This record gives sequence, C-alpha cells and structure tokens, in this order.
Amino acid sequence: MKRRATSQRSNHSQLGLSMIELMVAITIGLILTAGIIQIFANSKRTYRVEESLSRVQEGGRMALDFITNDVRMASYWGCQPDPSNIQNDLAAGAGYIDFTAGAVSGAEGGAGVPDSLTLSGADGTLGLALQANGGGGTYSTSASTALQVSTPNDLASGDIVLVGDCTGGDIFQVTGANPSAAGVVDHAVGAGSPGNASQLSKAYQGDASIYYVHQIIYTVKMGSDGQPALWRSIDGADQEIVDDVSDLQVLYGEDMNNDRSVDRYVDANNVSNFGNVYSIRVQLTVQTAAASTSTNAGSRITRNFSTTVAIRNRVL
Repeated sequence: MKRRATSQRSNHSQLGLSMIELMVAITIGLILTAGIIQIFANSKRTYRVEESLSRVQEGGRMALDFITNDVRMASYWGCQPDPSNIQNDLAAGAGYIDFTAGAVSGAEGGAGVPDSLTLSGADGTLGLALQANGGGGTYSTSASTALQVSTPNDLASGDIVLVGDCTGGDIFQVTGANPSAAGVVDHAVGAGSPGNASQLSKAYQGDASIYYVHQIIYTVKMGSDGQPALWRSIDGADQEIVDDVSDLQVLYGEDMNNDRSVDRYVDANNVSNFGNVYSIRVQLTVQTAAASTSTNAGSRITRNFSTTVAIRNRVL
C-alpha cells in the first residue's frame, strides 16, 4: 500500500526582536520611568512643603507661648500693685535697669520694620517670706540692716530682687556672701555692679517677701542661620528663641476713661499712658526655612500668628 505523503510545517524558534518592536518597548519603558520619576519628585516636594509648614506652625505656637506667659506676668510687684510705690535703689551706670519705669512698653518699628516689646515685673515663683533676725521673733527697725530668709534658697550675691509688702517695696542688688546657706540678704551701698545707690526705703517685717525682678525685651533681628529670628532679652542677656520669624507687630489695649476696660488698640507711638494698658495684641510672621520648600521658586512660604493677651496683674 502506498503511503500518503503529508506536508509538515517546520517549527522555528524566536531568534530576536525586530528594530520596530525594540523601539516601541524602549519608548514605553521611558514613558513609565518618566511617570515614576515625576510621581516621586512631586511626592518629595509635597513632603518638604508639609514638613516646612509644620515647622512654621511649631515655631509660631512656641513664640506666642513665650510672649503670652511673659505678658500675663508683667507688672507684678508682689502684694503692692502700684509700681509708683516701688523704690529703685540700684546705682545708675553699667548694668542699670529702671525696672519700674515702663513695666509695659515698646517701640514702634515703622513701615516694614518689626516692633519691640518691653515687659518688667517680679517673678512670683520665688516669694521668700522674711524671717525674724536671728530666729528670735523680732524684726529689725533699721532700713540698713540685712534681711533674713529661710535656707536653703536660690538667692546669690549679685541677684537683682524686690523686697515688698502691701504698702511699698524696694528693688536692690543682693550683696554679701552665700545668702543661700546663711539666709542673710545684704544690700550694702556701693558694692556690686551696678550696685546699690541708697539704702532701703524702710525696715520690712514679716509681712514682706523677696522676689526676683526681671526686664524682658522681645525683638526681631538676625539669627544664627543668617535669617531673621525672634530674640528674648532677659536683663540684657539675649536669647534666640525661634528662628525664621520675619516680623513682630504689637498693639496696646489702652483704657481711656479709667474704667479698667480696653477702649482702643494702638501702636506704641499712639499710647497716651502705658500705665493704662491692660492687654497686648501681638502678630508674628513666620517663614519657611528655605526657599526651595516653596511652590514658587525663589520665595518663601509665610504664615501670620496673632493673639491678644490680658495683663493679668492689672486686670485682677
């Protein structure tokens, strides 16, 4: 029997890609790669912007917290609320600060220039009550006699303090050796820097206490990173507390008819009497740390933060 011839198709293996197929594959790969790179770049940019804005928010809140706490404690003079009844015994000269003059004040910076804010008063956290001299139950009747307090305490020679009762007070510099251990607070005339120019105005009894006294000044000036920053000066010692703060604007809430209620908010140049200021309105401008974090090349993202704070020791 004759076998029927059949045709068979030869099977050929794939030997490679044509030029057109290769170019199409490369093009698709480049498109996908470009898309991934673009997504990554956008995500990174968004992350940097969000991180910078978070830092701006944190800086703004921190700055307002510092200012708010200091404004609330300004113009505190112990049991005596009227600074005109406080005598400043410090000698004029290097390191002299007139704490009672302008317990709340400031300087208007003008157009495009940051303001400054000055706050003075006693620190209520100390409040050391006077004790009888020698523990004998009697108090000195001489204004020149050293004061006696409990031990141990945080006082040191050179500290500027207020001693006061409900009728008056004196601001002086502590002299003598180691009041923390001995409990004896000297106030000799002529010793120390700036030193004391006069004796205390009177002899104080057991109803008097000793407090630290400070002057705090807020300003905006160049910071350590070469950008504007918020500075806090305590008795002449500067501290950079928040960086990238570009502006500080201050308005003062003034009572115009002696009813202990704010009638208007004005800048420092238009305050009639700083003694009648019962609240302070502060606005801070904080900016991102680097121009590259902005959506517009070469510019910075800025945010304004504001608050109005009552001067607690004047409204109570």
